[in-house]
Amino acid sequence: MKRDRIKIDLVSIERNTRNQKYWIEEMTSRMRMINEDKEKKQRLEISECVLCYQPYGSGRQGGAACTSINCALCDEVITCGNTSIDILCLECAKHEKLCKHCGADVELKYRKSRKQPEFNSLNK
Repeated sequence: MKRDRIKIDLVSIERNTRNQKYWIEEMTSRMRMINEDKEKKQRLEISECVLCYQPYGSGRQGGAACTSINCALCDEVITCGNTSIDILCLECAKHEKLCKHCGADVELKYRKSRKQPEFNSLNK
């Protein structure tokens, strides 16, 4: 694939500089929110790690297609209106203290016990 030459002029330089500065400000703001974690209680109620939590701006994007997947632990069918779907049902995520979206520890802490979560551990 060959692309056409990009036009660089004063307008494009100003636009690109403004856009890059905006993204730096946006990332700095997101890092501040992640470090402060002011909504920790609400975040833990829905069992998401600090990076996957939507209000902190995880930027999850999914295709516009209804998607379903079986929970990684209990086989319950999870459905979502897009392709950015959780991998664990809420019940299993809370039981194992895992992020329902990415499967990491919900507090992003390494576990001292290397106990593997068991498939169908809730006997649904």
